Amino acid sequence: MKANVLTDWEHLEYKDVPKPVPAKGRVLIRVLYGGVCGSDITVYHHRHLTATVPRIMCHEVLGIVEEINTDEPVCYEVGDRVVVHPLESCGVCRACLDGDFHVCKDLKIMGLHIDGAFAEYVTAEAKRVFRVEDDIPDRAAILTEPLAVGFHACMRAEVTPGDDVLVIGGGPIGIMCAVAARYFGAARVVVAEVNESRLALLESFGFQ
Repeated sequence: MKANVLTDWEHLEYKDVPKPVPAKGRVLIRVLYGGVCGSDITVYHHRHLTATVPRIMCHEVLGIVEEINTDEPVCYEVGDRVVVHPLESCGVCRACLDGDFHVCKDLKIMGLHIDGAFAEYVTAEAKRVFRVEDDIPDRAAILTEPLAVGFHACMRAEVTPGDDVLVIGGGPIGIMCAVAARYFGAARVVVAEVNESRLALLESFGFQ
Protein backbone atom coordinates (compact mmCIF):
# COMPACT_ATOMS: atom_id res chain seq x y z
CA MET A 1 0.00 0.00 0.00
CA LYS A 2 1.02 3.65 -0.32
CA ALA A 3 1.85 5.62 2.81
CA ASN A 4 3.44 8.89 3.88
CA VAL A 5 6.22 7.72 6.16
CA LEU A 6 8.21 9.94 8.50
CA THR A 7 11.48 8.13 7.82
CA ASP A 8 13.47 10.60 9.90
CA TRP A 9 12.72 13.88 11.67
CA GLU A 10 11.53 16.48 9.14
CA HIS A 11 11.72 13.97 6.30
CA LEU A 12 8.51 12.52 4.86
CA GLU A 13 8.64 9.91 2.12
CA TYR A 14 5.67 8.73 0.03
CA LYS A 15 6.42 5.05 -0.46
CA ASP A 16 5.17 1.51 -0.72
CA VAL A 17 4.88 -0.31 2.61
CA PRO A 18 3.31 -3.66 3.54
CA LYS A 19 -0.45 -3.58 4.03
CA PRO A 20 -1.13 -4.16 7.75
CA VAL A 21 -2.71 -7.40 8.90
CA PRO A 22 -5.06 -7.04 11.90
CA ALA A 23 -3.88 -9.10 14.86
CA LYS A 24 -6.38 -10.64 17.24
CA GLY A 25 -8.55 -7.96 18.78
CA ARG A 26 -7.90 -5.50 15.96
CA VAL A 27 -9.70 -4.14 12.91
CA LEU A 28 -8.42 -3.31 9.44
CA ILE A 29 -9.67 0.05 8.17
CA ARG A 30 -9.44 1.49 4.66
CA VAL A 31 -8.68 5.17 5.19
CA LEU A 32 -11.01 7.79 3.71
CA TYR A 33 -9.65 10.85 5.52
CA GLY A 34 -6.76 11.50 7.87
CA GLY A 35 -6.80 14.77 9.79
CA VAL A 36 -3.67 16.86 10.36
CA CYS A 37 -3.31 17.69 14.06
CA GLY A 38 -0.90 20.09 15.70
CA SER A 39 0.76 17.08 17.29
CA ASP A 40 1.62 15.73 13.82
CA ILE A 41 3.56 18.95 13.22
CA THR A 42 5.22 18.57 16.63
CA VAL A 43 6.26 15.00 15.83
CA TYR A 44 7.50 15.99 12.37
CA HIS A 45 9.86 18.56 13.91
CA HIS A 46 11.05 16.12 16.62
CA ARG A 47 9.46 18.18 19.39
CA HIS A 48 7.60 15.29 20.98
CA LEU A 49 9.61 13.50 23.67
CA THR A 50 8.31 9.97 23.08
CA ALA A 51 7.46 9.75 19.35
CA THR A 52 9.54 7.32 17.31
CA VAL A 53 10.68 7.00 13.69
CA PRO A 54 10.17 5.58 11.17
CA ARG A 55 6.48 6.28 11.69
CA ILE A 56 3.26 6.72 9.72
CA MET A 57 1.69 9.71 11.47
CA CYS A 58 -2.00 10.68 11.94
CA HIS A 59 -4.43 9.81 14.72
CA GLU A 60 -7.56 11.50 13.33
CA VAL A 61 -9.08 8.69 11.28
CA LEU A 62 -12.19 8.17 9.18
CA GLY A 63 -12.42 4.98 7.18
CA ILE A 64 -14.29 1.87 6.09
CA VAL A 65 -14.07 -1.40 8.03
CA GLU A 66 -12.41 -4.02 5.83
CA GLU A 67 -11.73 -6.84 8.29
CA ILE A 68 -12.67 -7.58 11.91
CA ASN A 69 -10.46 -9.95 13.91
CA THR A 70 -12.10 -10.25 17.30
CA ASP A 71 -14.45 -12.62 19.13
CA GLU A 72 -15.83 -9.78 21.22
CA PRO A 73 -19.11 -8.09 20.18
CA VAL A 74 -18.68 -4.81 18.30
CA CYS A 75 -21.13 -2.09 17.24
CA TYR A 76 -20.12 -2.09 13.57
CA GLU A 77 -19.59 -4.51 10.68
CA VAL A 78 -17.52 -4.81 7.52
CA GLY A 79 -18.38 -1.95 5.18
CA ASP A 80 -19.32 0.55 7.91
CA ARG A 81 -17.75 4.00 8.17
CA VAL A 82 -15.90 4.34 11.45
CA VAL A 83 -13.73 6.65 13.52
CA VAL A 84 -11.04 5.62 15.99
CA HIS A 85 -10.08 6.46 19.55
CA PRO A 86 -6.31 6.76 19.03
CA LEU A 87 -5.01 5.69 22.47
CA GLU A 88 -3.98 2.11 23.26
CA SER A 89 -3.35 0.95 26.82
CA CYS A 90 -2.06 -2.19 28.54
CA GLY A 91 -5.19 -2.81 30.63
CA VAL A 92 -3.26 -4.22 33.59
CA CYS A 93 -1.29 -1.36 35.18
CA ARG A 94 -2.65 0.55 38.18
CA ALA A 95 -3.86 3.48 36.06
CA CYS A 96 -5.75 1.15 33.71
CA LEU A 97 -7.27 -0.81 36.60
CA ASP A 98 -8.42 2.49 38.10
CA GLY A 99 -10.12 3.41 34.82
CA ASP A 100 -7.50 5.99 33.86
CA PHE A 101 -6.30 4.25 30.70
CA HIS A 102 -5.25 7.59 29.18
CA VAL A 103 -2.31 7.68 31.62
CA CYS A 104 -1.37 4.02 31.21
CA LYS A 105 2.28 3.39 32.06
CA ASP A 106 2.67 1.79 28.63
CA LEU A 107 0.42 4.20 26.70
CA LYS A 108 0.69 4.08 22.93
CA ILE A 109 -0.72 6.82 20.68
CA MET A 110 -1.56 6.20 17.05
CA GLY A 111 0.76 8.16 14.79
CA LEU A 112 3.39 8.63 17.51
CA HIS A 113 4.25 5.18 18.86
CA ILE A 114 2.27 2.97 16.46
CA ASP A 115 1.49 3.61 12.82
CA GLY A 116 -1.39 5.94 11.98
CA ALA A 117 -3.61 6.87 9.07
CA PHE A 118 -1.49 8.77 6.54
CA ALA A 119 -1.77 5.57 4.51
CA GLU A 120 -4.27 3.56 2.51
CA TYR A 121 -4.95 1.22 5.45
CA VAL A 122 -4.53 1.26 9.21
CA THR A 123 -5.36 -1.12 12.04
CA ALA A 124 -6.92 -0.23 15.38
CA GLU A 125 -8.09 -1.98 18.52
CA ALA A 126 -11.60 -3.28 17.91
CA LYS A 127 -12.84 -1.81 21.20
CA ARG A 128 -11.70 1.67 20.15
CA VAL A 129 -13.51 1.79 16.81
CA PHE A 130 -16.91 3.50 16.50
CA ARG A 131 -19.49 3.50 13.73
CA VAL A 132 -20.41 6.81 12.08
CA GLU A 133 -24.09 7.45 11.41
CA ASP A 134 -25.06 7.54 7.73
CA ASP A 135 -26.32 11.16 7.79
CA ILE A 136 -22.95 12.61 8.91
CA PRO A 137 -20.83 13.78 5.92
CA ASP A 138 -17.25 12.54 5.67
CA ARG A 139 -15.80 16.05 6.05
CA ALA A 140 -17.69 16.46 9.33
CA ALA A 141 -17.03 12.94 10.61
CA ILE A 142 -13.25 13.37 10.33
CA LEU A 143 -13.55 16.07 13.02
CA THR A 144 -14.85 13.55 15.59
CA GLU A 145 -11.57 13.21 17.52
CA PRO A 146 -10.85 16.95 17.94
CA LEU A 147 -14.53 17.58 18.73
CA ALA A 148 -14.26 14.94 21.45
CA VAL A 149 -11.47 17.03 23.01
CA GLY A 150 -13.76 20.06 23.17
CA PHE A 151 -16.62 17.96 24.52
CA HIS A 152 -14.36 16.50 27.22
CA ALA A 153 -13.12 19.98 28.18
CA CYS A 154 -16.69 21.15 28.69
CA MET A 155 -17.47 18.08 30.79
CA ARG A 156 -14.41 18.73 32.96
CA ALA A 157 -15.38 22.40 33.27
CA GLU A 158 -18.95 21.36 34.17
CA VAL A 159 -20.51 23.74 31.66
CA THR A 160 -24.25 24.00 32.25
CA PRO A 161 -27.11 25.81 30.45
CA GLY A 162 -26.97 29.56 31.00
CA ASP A 163 -23.24 29.72 31.76
CA ASP A 164 -20.88 32.31 30.32
CA VAL A 165 -17.84 30.54 28.86
CA LEU A 166 -14.42 31.95 27.97
CA VAL A 167 -12.18 29.91 25.67
CA ILE A 168 -8.51 30.95 25.52
CA GLY A 169 -7.26 30.52 21.95
CA GLY A 170 -9.18 30.22 18.70
CA GLY A 171 -7.28 27.44 16.98
CA PRO A 172 -8.97 24.17 15.96
CA ILE A 173 -9.29 22.85 19.53
CA GLY A 174 -10.42 26.24 20.84
CA ILE A 175 -13.15 26.28 18.19
CA MET A 176 -14.19 22.76 19.18
CA CYS A 177 -14.39 23.83 22.83
CA ALA A 178 -16.56 26.79 21.85
CA VAL A 179 -18.83 24.60 19.70
CA ALA A 180 -19.17 22.09 22.53
CA ALA A 181 -19.91 24.87 25.07
CA ARG A 182 -22.71 26.10 22.85
CA TYR A 183 -24.05 22.52 22.63
CA PHE A 184 -23.92 22.29 26.44
CA GLY A 185 -26.25 25.30 26.56
CA ALA A 186 -23.87 28.12 27.43
CA ALA A 187 -25.66 31.45 27.15
CA ARG A 188 -22.54 33.31 25.98
CA VAL A 189 -19.32 31.93 24.51
CA VAL A 190 -16.36 34.29 24.14
CA VAL A 191 -13.12 33.18 22.46
CA ALA A 192 -9.91 35.13 23.20
CA GLU A 193 -7.81 35.33 20.03
CA VAL A 194 -5.53 37.86 18.32
CA ASN A 195 -4.98 36.23 14.92
CA GLU A 196 -7.08 38.12 12.36
CA SER A 197 -7.90 35.12 10.14
CA ARG A 198 -8.93 33.07 13.15
CA LEU A 199 -11.06 35.95 14.42
CA ALA A 200 -12.87 36.13 11.08
CA LEU A 201 -13.58 32.39 11.20
CA LEU A 202 -14.82 32.60 14.79
CA GLU A 203 -17.11 35.48 13.91
CA SER A 204 -18.54 33.47 10.99
CA PHE A 205 -19.52 30.84 13.57
CA GLY A 206 -21.22 33.50 15.70
CA PHE A 207 -18.68 33.59 18.50
CA GLN A 208 -17.54 36.82 20.14
